[in-house]
Amino acid sequence: MELKRTQEKLEEEKRKEPEKIGKEERQIEKEQRRERQRREDKQDLLNMMRMLKEQRQQDEQELRVEFESEMNQVRDDFKSELSQVQDNLEKRLTIAEKQETKSTCT
Repeated sequence: MELKRTQEKLEEEKRKEPEKIGKEERQIEKEQRRERQRREDKQDLLNMMRMLKEQRQQDEQELRVEFESEMNQVRDDFKSELSQVQDNLEKRLTIAEKQETKSTCT
């Protein structure tokens, strides 16, 4: 009777062994999938960070070019206005000198 129970236990353990191995294999596969997913997620994040950095650099360059263009336009406008003011002052001075010359001559 005792021998029969021992044999039954052994047979039951033999049946459970493949189940146990299968369960361990599934667990290992599950962990491997998780690790693979973590690596893919990490690579995706690195790629995204690289793209964002490139986009930021491109945006900064565009802003720099736009700013320089606007500053050049402001400088050109200022020079033009300054030149007009100088021309007007020279004309007034010339008129004033002519009037002074007329008044002194008469």
